[in-house]
Amino acid sequence: MVTYFINDCISFKFLVTAQAELVNLDVSKKILKFNFPDDNMDMSIAENIVVTNNGNATAKFTWRYNENGHFIPSPVEDKVEAGSSKIVKVTFTPPGPRPEDEILIMKIEDGNSYDLKCQGFVNDSKCAFIEKSLEFGNVPVGIKAREQIVNIKN
Repeated sequence: MVTYFINDCISFKFLVTAQAELVNLDVSKKILKFNFPDDNMDMSIAENIVVTNNGNATAKFTWRYNENGHFIPSPVEDKVEAGSSKIVKVTFTPPGPRPEDEILIMKIEDGNSYDLKCQGFVNDSKCAFIEKSLEFGNVPVGIKAREQIVNIKN
C-alpha cells in the first residue's frame, strides 16, 4: 500500500502488486556432441557454449558435474551481467574407445536449473604393420637391438 499526500492535507492510497520472476539464463545448445577429427591426436577436445542473460539483474550460476567424469565445464562458477553473455568451455577427455554420455547441471541462483547433455564419441585407433617380421641378424645376449625403418608405406 502506498500513501501520498497533496498539500499535506489530502491523502490518497493505492495498492501496489509485484510479481517476482525467476532468474533465467539462455544457453546456446542443449546437447554437446564431441567428435575427434581423424587428424587430431590430442587427449581431449573442447566445445564452447554461450550463456546469455536477457534479464535486468546479474545472474549467478554454478555447474554440478561428476568430478571423476569425462566432461568438465570451465568456469565452474561465474556470473553474467544483465544484457550480456559469457562463454563456457566444456572439455571432453575420453577414458577409452567407447562412447560416453553425461549430463552437466547448471544451477542458477534464484532460478531453475539447466541440464546440458554431453555425448562423446571416439574413433577406433588402428595400427597395421606392413612387415610381418623384422630381421635383426645376430645379436649378443643382453644387448638391445634396433632397426630403423626408413621406408614406411601408407
